[in-house]
Amino acid sequence: MRLCPVCRTELRRERVRETAIDGCAGCGGVWLDKAELQSLANGQMDLWIAARKFSRKTPAAPAVAERLCPSCGIRLEPFEYASLSGIELDRCIGCGGIWADGGELEEIDRRLA
Repeated sequence: MRLCPVCRTELRRERVRETAIDGCAGCGGVWLDKAELQSLANGQMDLWIAARKFSRKTPAAPAVAERLCPSCGIRLEPFEYASLSGIELDRCIGCGGIWADGGELEEIDRRLA
C-alpha cells in the first residue's frame, strides 16, 4: 500500500493512456514513478488529465512534517527543473520517483503548452 507523502492518505491508482499513476484524493497530489512525468509531458493534455483524476474533493488532511517516498520510504528531496522555475517538486533519490503537490501538474501543463 502506497501512502501520500503529504497527508498519509492511501494513494489510488489511475490510468492516463498507457501510464498508471498514483494520486491522493486527500490533498490532490500525484506520485509519478521514474520516467512517468516525461511520458505524461509528451502527451497532449495528459498532465492536465492526470491532475484532474485526483482533484481534492474533501477538506485537506493535515500535512506531515517529513515527506517520505511512497515506493521505498526514504525522505523526498525538493527540487526544481531549470525550465520550470518556481515549481518545487519532490523527488526520491532512491527510486527516481517524483511527487507533485495538488495544482503543480496543471501548472507544468500550462507552461509546456
